[in-house]
Amino acid sequence: MSIVGRRGSSDSGWSWSRPPSGPRRPPPAPPLLPLAGGGLIVLLVALALLIVWLTDSDNSSPAGAASTATPPPTATTAPPATPPPAATAPPTATPTPPATPPSLPPSPTPTPVPDIQQTIFRLAAWDGNEWQFDTTPEGAEYREGLAVPFLLRIDRARPGTAYALTIRYDCRGFDFLTIYDRDAGSDPALASGGPGSPIVDSAATIPDDPATPADDREAGSISLWGGSLTRVDAALPSTACTSVKSLPLGLSAAADTVFLMWAAQLSDTASDGGVPLRLAVRVPGGGELIIEIDPASVGPAQP
Repeated sequence: MSIVGRRGSSDSGWSWSRPPSGPRRPPPAPPLLPLAGGGLIVLLVALALLIVWLTDSDNSSPAGAASTATPPPTATTAPPATPPPAATAPPTATPTPPATPPSLPPSPTPTPVPDIQQTIFRLAAWDGNEWQFDTTPEGAEYREGLAVPFLLRIDRARPGTAYALTIRYDCRGFDFLTIYDRDAGSDPALASGGPGSPIVDSAATIPDDPATPADDREAGSISLWGGSLTRVDAALPSTACTSVKSLPLGLSAAADTVFLMWAAQLSDTASDGGVPLRLAVRVPGGGELIIEIDPASVGPAQP
């Protein structure tokens, strides 16, 4: 039973009263939140102490003793490490080809140009007044027993070049070969188409033909302007005349134009043959230049 005291409003004294009678009031419940917080703290401290104790217990266990701790998981064998890819050699640098220059238009096909250095050979016969380069001299008058001058003119000759020639003549119409001025003097050398001078650059004696008695007293020769004679062979064949005889010779050019001169004596029967009296010169390359004298233009020998 409780007695309750109260002080008056004038603070002059206390008044005491007894609580009313009836059932006892239960004591007030303690606050739950502070109790729950304190319990949680106690639980955390106990857990920390347990962990410390377990840790100390592990460290103090003797070697080889079985441990009650959960064994660590079995280590899984790691797959072998994949080797790093082999280093690939850097590709060899291919040199860049030089830039191709732009193609040029095709050159036009050149027009063929005649070879201005081609050597020209011409054969002429003296008609008593001038040189005739025709195959058959026109209007010429000859006499048996006299020598007819002949001229081989070489134009566009190449200085230093050797030329092999062969004089071929009908030995029934011509007895033999001799010097060009024996019966005509120097006129053939001075005439147009000839060398223009009687002074020769080279001369060579014509060898005697033992099968021809008519040249026994003859001192014939070959004359040359614009070069030099290198040889004059004996007439072939060396036997008596049957139809044709040949006189091989050689010369070397020293100028652009070369003149070769000689004469052929007409036989005593030249006008009786009825066939042209032929004299020819074979030149390098196989060509042959021909002069044919009409027997009708040949008169009898002078008395």
